[in-house]
Amino acid sequence: MAEKKSPGILKNAKEIIVMGGAFHTYGNVTPHAEFNIVFDPESAETVFSSRSDIVVIPLDVTHRLIFTPAMASQIQQAKRSVISDFIVSLCNFMTQTAMAYRETKGIPGFLVHDAATIAYLCYPETLQFRRAEVEIETQGKTRGRTLIDDRHVAKSSANAWVAIEVDAIEMLAILIEDLKLLVNQL
Repeated sequence: MAEKKSPGILKNAKEIIVMGGAFHTYGNVTPHAEFNIVFDPESAETVFSSRSDIVVIPLDVTHRLIFTPAMASQIQQAKRSVISDFIVSLCNFMTQTAMAYRETKGIPGFLVHDAATIAYLCYPETLQFRRAEVEIETQGKTRGRTLIDDRHVAKSSANAWVAIEVDAIEMLAILIEDLKLLVNQL
């Protein structure tokens, strides 16, 4: 909406980080599309057309980040508090949903998509990126699908840095330690 009202405004942003898309894994709304993109693919297309340095954290990476009840217990053991009790309750609730069970392929826990985006900002060394030209399908049965050409992409056509790998063990360990610090400060 901002780009439509003031063309070129997205170029003024220090950085644009998109938590969305699914390139080599299934979508979470349709077989091909992820929620944040399929909700408004035309706007996603506008964003990806606005500049050449967008950072993308797709489901391909976030599907590897399963927060488990054992992790929640580690936080609660650090200090019993309203926050740690909430984390345990949230984890127990999320773990019991059919969607979480399906998304984690039966591993007790739930996906922490947002944690990957925060990790990019605070712990970028936990992610590996590649240059790519991201395109958004806005028509037909695959509307909302995010596409990249896996062949060699000329640097001039690339519009994004796409996360392709995550050190899930390290990122989740950092998340647990950061949450322990948070509950100990309260």
